Amino acid sequence: MRLILFIVFLFISSLSQAQVFRFKSYTTEKDGLYPYIYSIHQDQTGFLWLGTGEGLYRFDGLSFKTLNIRKEEGDNFISSGMYYSKEINWFGYNDGALAIVENNKGKTFIKNAMNGTITGIFRQGNNVICFSQNGNAMIFDKEGNLIENVSQPLQNIIILSSAPINKESFLIGSDEGLFLFSIASKTLTPIDESPVTRINCLFKSSVPNIWWAGTDDQGVLLIKNTSTSSEKETVIRVLNPAPINKYINKPVTAILQDNAKSLWVGTSGEGLFLFRDPDKELSVEHYNLSNGLPSDFIKVLFSDKENNLWIGTYGNGLARFSDDYFSFYYQGPRNLENNVTACQHSNNGILFAINNVLMLLKNAESKPIPYELPINDKISAIYETTDQTLWIGFQNAGLYYSQKGKKGLSQFIFETPIQPGNINCVTGFGEYIYAGSVNGMYIINTIDKSVIHISTAQGLPHNFINHLYADIQGNIWIATPTNFLSKYSQKQVQKISVTNNNELIKINSICQDISGKMWLATYGHGVFMIDDSVVINYNNSNGLVSNYCYSIITDESNAVWIGHRQGLTCIKGNTIRQYAKNKDIFLDFNLNAVCVDENGWLWWGTSNGMASYDFRKNRVNKSPPGIILESITVNDKDYSDVQNIDLPYGNYKIRFNFTGISMTEPELVTYNYILEGFDKEWTDHSSISSAFYPRIDDGTFVFRVKAYNSNGIASSSETSISIRISAPLWKQWWFIALCIAFLLYAFYIIIKIRERNHKKLEEYLKKTLDERTLEVIKQKEVIELKNKDITDSINYAKRIQEAILPSAHLFKRVLPDSFVFYRPRDIVSGDFYIVHQAGDLIILITADATGHGVPGAFMSLICSTIIKDILTKKSVDTPEMVLYELDAEIKQIFNSGDEDSEKPRDGLDITVCELNTKTNCVRIASAMRPFIILSQGQLTYVKGSKFSIGGIELQKKVFEQHCLQLQSGDSLYLFSDGLADQFGGPQGKKLKISGFKKLLTDASEYPISEQKVFIEKGFDDWKKNYPQIDDVLVVGIKIK
Repeated sequence: MRLILFIVFLFISSLSQAQVFRFKSYTTEKDGLYPYIYSIHQDQTGFLWLGTGEGLYRFDGLSFKTLNIRKEEGDNFISSGMYYSKEINWFGYNDGALAIVENNKGKTFIKNAMNGTITGIFRQGNNVICFSQNGNAMIFDKEGNLIENVSQPLQNIIILSSAPINKESFLIGSDEGLFLFSIASKTLTPIDESPVTRINCLFKSSVPNIWWAGTDDQGVLLIKNTSTSSEKETVIRVLNPAPINKYINKPVTAILQDNAKSLWVGTSGEGLFLFRDPDKELSVEHYNLSNGLPSDFIKVLFSDKENNLWIGTYGNGLARFSDDYFSFYYQGPRNLENNVTACQHSNNGILFAINNVLMLLKNAESKPIPYELPINDKISAIYETTDQTLWIGFQNAGLYYSQKGKKGLSQFIFETPIQPGNINCVTGFGEYIYAGSVNGMYIINTIDKSVIHISTAQGLPHNFINHLYADIQGNIWIATPTNFLSKYSQKQVQKISVTNNNELIKINSICQDISGKMWLATYGHGVFMIDDSVVINYNNSNGLVSNYCYSIITDESNAVWIGHRQGLTCIKGNTIRQYAKNKDIFLDFNLNAVCVDENGWLWWGTSNGMASYDFRKNRVNKSPPGIILESITVNDKDYSDVQNIDLPYGNYKIRFNFTGISMTEPELVTYNYILEGFDKEWTDHSSISSAFYPRIDDGTFVFRVKAYNSNGIASSSETSISIRISAPLWKQWWFIALCIAFLLYAFYIIIKIRERNHKKLEEYLKKTLDERTLEVIKQKEVIELKNKDITDSINYAKRIQEAILPSAHLFKRVLPDSFVFYRPRDIVSGDFYIVHQAGDLIILITADATGHGVPGAFMSLICSTIIKDILTKKSVDTPEMVLYELDAEIKQIFNSGDEDSEKPRDGLDITVCELNTKTNCVRIASAMRPFIILSQGQLTYVKGSKFSIGGIELQKKVFEQHCLQLQSGDSLYLFSDGLADQFGGPQGKKLKISGFKKLLTDASEYPISEQKVFIEKGFDDWKKNYPQIDDVLVVGIKIK
């Protein structure tokens, strides 16, 4: 590379101060502030109070409020001010008047309190001492009443400045040097080492026994109190710090030493000086009109509790210096173009490009060194390898490189079928250089100069490469104007979808944060964060300056910075912050013109030079904001002056206006509040500094509000006010008490009336009850008598039924090896059995008539009579004939009524068994009843015919007859359905035939004479507490 000739020297000569500082200016045109500032102080809440040539201003960080505390004609020039306590501030005027401001309103105004301009106000215990220019010193109480005039020793000097040494002594700065003033002894002593010059300002350092003085022509003076505790007199020494004063050539009008012990010196005509570490290795920064300071004439300096420096100027308003984490480097007004298109950190400093001129900025304090390149084309990309080979991409001329120790530039020749054309970006990893162009990505092996061309043929979504990013693993991330982020790894291209919609996303820039998340800056769609399969989109609705993003990079604190036109966005965790017009940044941040140096500073190429950011200086503001209730309106009536608000009953709309005071980023102050008694919980954080309640009814309410600074630090105390809205008449305690008393009395009367009526009713009921009881007793006797008659009748019917049934003696005589288990559900039964012997034949019949109880008994009597009659007929000689004959008889008896009358369904289920005692041959016919044969331990269950005796005949009945040859020892069981249908057991279900079979199987192990007892016990165990639902009949016989 070579230096440019005459035009380059002209270019260098036009270069102004390398670094430009940003001061926040508050002026008459923009903010309505009078331009001549004479005093600045801060109260406990955080407001700044400014004394100007045209009155008093209160500043909350966003806006200025004018307070007219001088109600009469006169000079409104405020020359000094002091914070006293709580909401009280003192101010001194140019014409000697004093004003006391309390709760942001003028409380006391003392006209002609002193002779001449008041130059100093100080608190002494509960009192206040004031100094004026014409040699006055007076002590006032906190209400403004004069306690003592101590001016006598000062009458012959002009007091320009003052500062307390202790409760009894002051340093006095005059037009003739420094003096020591003792209030106790009322003496004024010249300080020997003081130069005879105007002492314009005095400042007491936070370092014990140290003061600083600013003079007209001697620069600054260092003042030390060298007195020891044993010395009665104060010993003051004055030193001339030559290393500092060699920089100062104009009158010093303001001086301040900050918490870092750095000395700020304001001058009249030479701007502002910052001397860092004045006691050690001195470093100097000079701020003036040429590098950002709005005025070279400084009148007052003040450092607030958040360490912001406030500069009161003479003629150009107020300025603030606090955002020193941003620095700006640009050329002066004679420069024709200052658009930085590329930048890169190199071994020698920061390289950045303007057109075809390469600039080197060795450090933040130096001026850029320009180098013109012999290529007449705009530089689009810069990259330096670890061996300090510099690679430069041009907009049209291709790719060039310059090796360390060699002169000039060499063009890199791409021996590929498709040439790259425009070079948009260059990066590297290891021995490879990666160049992005309009025709894809080119991979250059720096050892053998071989080239690999990657395009859509190898898997890229698009050939136009906007940006390349190499991560620490050597993966190359590729930004193209598509919906895909591409990764080149292990000679393969992998495409990662950013969005599933059809809208085209143009990816401009890529970076990776400390945790490995990928961040994509797009043109028109904001920023995308990709973490594995999770994709999150940030846009202007989330807080971005713009959806059009041109660069993206992370700093060492893992904050992500996005460059836009007219500003920057920072994303850190869940916080998104803008650095744009709110920070007086109106620069365009160019496409991928961004890098980070070895110190962690971020550098951007902008439309007007370079910008840098040092994250170490962007400290968390731990100072809590102040909070104040500015005004309270109830139904549009102002209640700002009251501590607690009492209102009559009604519905009210209430508005609270409040202000949170934080001088660092005041636009980012947020609030939350609660109206206790109305709201259930605190509101979410909001930047809105008011709360409105459209309808509040009666009750007691407490409004509380908190403020939070830009870093989320809450105000140290909340502001609150109590509001009580009287209850209506019906909610007043006396009215409620009266109503309760009335209700109690009414309740008492009602009880008495109820008792009287209850007594009458009780007597009436007792009389009626006695009558009814007598009647019931009589009816009971009648019913008992009738019941006895009915029961006797039924019991007699039982005896009749038992008489009809075969006697136990008869049954045992005919069938000695047998048992009968017979248990009616009621007194009488619908089940019955018949035994009849005719020679060697024994007829055994078991039947279950329709119903049970009395109806069943009647049916059983009728049927048993008919059966006995049938058995005497010679024509009926088989069991099936018995059934046919019985069915005919029953139907004839029960169907003998009118043809139109309802046909009865009465009938019976029956089993007829004929046993030949000689041959043991058995003939059985049954109607709807099965029977069981036990032979050689095996049960045989035989179903009967499916027709009943009697009832309605829907089809022709067929009664099947079974002929069985039984053997000696076999058993035959005839039974009704009562036992199988009985509910019981652990689940309350029917026993069913299966249960009955099991019961017979178990019983068969006993002699036939004992089986009845076993079956009866099994039935009772199954039934337990369940009611018997039907008559039960089981007959068992054993064949001999």
